[in-house]
Amino acid sequence: MPSNTELKEMTNWLSQEQRKKLAETAEAIVANGKGILAADESIPTAGKRLASIGLENTVENRRAYRELLFSNASKLSILSYCGRRTVKISWWSHPL
Repeated sequence: MPSNTELKEMTNWLSQEQRKKLAETAEAIVANGKGILAADESIPTAGKRLASIGLENTVENRRAYRELLFSNASKLSILSYCGRRTVKISWWSHPL
């Protein structure tokens, strides 16, 4: 974990307002009761998750799995950030 001095050096090219916004964003992402979802799994990794619950690794099953994650996370207001690759956006049907 970088020290405060190191963090300031890494962001010294940002304006004071940009640094403030960055800090606010970071605080919101790690807020109590919230979580981060890395939703850019490879097809083989998604297949392992599906296999663990007895499902075949198909486009339809991967999409349904992601739908389940996002529909429940958004209903419970527990998701603060989702990372996903741009090239995979077409795989999603849930609008974020």
